[in-house]
Amino acid sequence: MTLAMYGKSRRRRGVLVLAALLAITLGIAGGVAGLRDRQATAQSAETGSITVMKTVDGTDDGTMFAFTGLGGGFSLAGGGSTTFDELAPGYYTITEMKADGWQLLSFGCTLEGAMTARSAAPAGGTSVDLQAGQHWICNFVNAPVETEPETASLTIVKELVNDGPGTAVESDFIISVSQGGSVVQSGAGSATGVTYDLPAGDYVVSEGPHPGYESSIRGACDGDGSVTLVAGESYTCVVRNDDSGSTGNASLTIIKELVNDDDGIAAEGDFTISVSRGGTEVESDSGSATGVTYSLPAGDYVVAEGPHPGYESSIRGACDGDGTVTLAAGESYTCTVRNDDIAASEETGTLTVIKEVVNDDEGVSVAGDFMISVMSGGTDVAGSPAAGSDTGTAYTLDAGTYTVSEGFYTGYTTAFAGDCAADGTVNMTAGADLTCTVVNDDTDAVEVLGSITVTKTVPDGEDDGTDFGFTSTVTGSETFALDVDTDATLGNSSTFGPLTPGLYTFTEADVAGWDLDSIVCTGSAAAPLVDGSSVTIDIATDEVVNCTFHNMPEAVTEQPGFVKVRKIVTGDGAPAGDTFTVNIGDNMGIPVAAGADTTEYSFDADETVVVTEDITPGYVLQGWSLTQGVVE
Repeated sequence: MTLAMYGKSRRRRGVLVLAALLAITLGIAGGVAGLRDRQATAQSAETGSITVMKTVDGTDDGTMFAFTGLGGGFSLAGGGSTTFDELAPGYYTITEMKADGWQLLSFGCTLEGAMTARSAAPAGGTSVDLQAGQHWICNFVNAPVETEPETASLTIVKELVNDGPGTAVESDFIISVSQGGSVVQSGAGSATGVTYDLPAGDYVVSEGPHPGYESSIRGACDGDGSVTLVAGESYTCVVRNDDSGSTGNASLTIIKELVNDDDGIAAEGDFTISVSRGGTEVESDSGSATGVTYSLPAGDYVVAEGPHPGYESSIRGACDGDGTVTLAAGESYTCTVRNDDIAASEETGTLTVIKEVVNDDEGVSVAGDFMISVMSGGTDVAGSPAAGSDTGTAYTLDAGTYTVSEGFYTGYTTAFAGDCAADGTVNMTAGADLTCTVVNDDTDAVEVLGSITVTKTVPDGEDDGTDFGFTSTVTGSETFALDVDTDATLGNSSTFGPLTPGLYTFTEADVAGWDLDSIVCTGSAAAPLVDGSSVTIDIATDEVVNCTFHNMPEAVTEQPGFVKVRKIVTGDGAPAGDTFTVNIGDNMGIPVAAGADTTEYSFDADETVVVTEDITPGYVLQGWSLTQGVVE
């Protein structure tokens, strides 16, 4: 029989083996090996036992999980277990029945004292080949079945303005939520909000009249209080009440009118409309086709919105064309802010980017092998980057300056022609139709420049977010950093090129908690020179070199372990004072009395120690057990 014991040293494993001999491979923790003897007397047929455990991964709701096998049916609650003793040797199958609301994540059986498991039965079950004297432990792990949300969350916030004679508080206002004309929820207003869980559908938020206060609704609700809820989503509507003031307030409603008849795609809510007085903004909100209403003191105001590319803006109604409006107390006013999308030829231009590939020096690339970017201020425009096309890729662009570019491609030079400048820049004007041609020409090997890519790796699962710093002799890239985490701030590799032929050195800085394990470079005809944490590459023309710096966590200093033997004697009439002889490694003939321990014997980490027991008349070696890396 083979039993495995793991020590606590990093990446080290110890092994205990006991057949006629007992072998132990130490980790740093050490242990105690115990041997059990039973007095040689007449015995009944030997049997085994099986323990079934139920583990719940998640919230335990008290569900009882049903099983079949081992002579019948039984049930276990989460965290429960049951043991079947006195089982005759043979094959046993344990199957868990389907439980509503639960899914079976994993299952399997492990022989007590061994590190190997068996799981070879139909889904939901596992089987055991039970031998005499064995004890198997079978664990079934379940988790709740995740269900899709059935309701949406609607929060209604009461915003109350008492800048006149008003004395009401938020809870004086009763707010209702209706569906199909029937009230489904109702409650007093709250400045922090009242949240309702509601089925998906269309609803209307409203409140009754409150003398001396003007009412308006915004947020997820339209101006008339309507809102559509989607299951699993959260929505917030704000119901605003403003007292009328000592001389009475005016009501100003602003409606957003949007026309998309020239391929415009904006929605009313994409426009922000503000109301100002004396140069100070007093109200601001997203546009609404049904209107947003404000209660404002009498006076002169200006309604305005910021520029929105591709749309013309105009204001009408109670507002003059420049957005000015004079409000009188107690009166109601409506201003409409209209936006009409503009035909592309009036505000935008078209840029067509053509890829031309010249293969007159044995080059084999085609247009689609090159990725081309069109950028504005360092940001890709819509549709960029895109694979090159010999028929051209068209972009609709606002007036402005843009840059056409592509990455470095070994074996090809890059040049720009047409309306692009030599550096790829192009100036777009409204209504213009421009064409840039990106020409790639394959070159003789002596003309081709090389590149070097530096990559950082660590063992799987060991990344802790550490940034690794480097220095290089590449002009303009004297320092850089790499990591291997999922944060997009730094990558795990960096490419330097095009590089003229010559020597280039890359050095990794020391990083606390990490050791540089290796530097491996490929793609260079000349052997790279590795010196400690540095590598020097003699790059030639047309060479693409890849260097990988591999790091390992700093090794943990391992400590020696120990072994001692504990003698256990069972059986009726066994003399308490009998002495047994054991051998631990090179330490031979060690006496140990029944129920006693030997002295601890120290051994180096990872050292294999053989433990044996001499034959003692009247006794047979009955068995052992494994507890925390210790055989008993």
